[in-house]
Amino acid sequence: MKVNRYMQSLMSSANIAIPIRVKNLAWPLLNFIGSGFIESEMCIFFREAWNKMPHLNLAQFEDRTAFECFVNKIYIDDLLKDQDYTEMEKVRETIWFAKEVQDLLKAAFEGRIFEVFLSINNYQYICNFHEIRLGETWLSDDLESYSEEAILIMD
Repeated sequence: MKVNRYMQSLMSSANIAIPIRVKNLAWPLLNFIGSGFIESEMCIFFREAWNKMPHLNLAQFEDRTAFECFVNKIYIDDLLKDQDYTEMEKVRETIWFAKEVQDLLKAAFEGRIFEVFLSINNYQYICNFHEIRLGETWLSDDLESYSEEAILIMD
């Protein structure tokens, strides 16, 4: 697991320690990931996200990693919009969601390696993932270069 200083600070404020242990993930988040994953064009997607973008295909993207990251970009605050959460509760829910996604991917796609990551900035809580592929990257190795975002990478 990799985090930048901004994320370390948020995790400390939200009382989240490593290793991350999911407590009670919010129902809308459980419902979202409960629909599972789908594979298309050798890419893995959240089924819920893919169902909203059936018009997309690999040819529209630079590579498979970009395709996965576009479709799998989930705004956690949108999923939690019908409930009243504090900022720290949203931080916890976003981190727990990412951990659940990581665990589900490992179980569903044994032998394949995924990078689950999240960013928090300007009250946006975003979780994303892609499969690790030779010659394809999404995030910079220098997490401190994301000075305006709290970044956490689970790999």
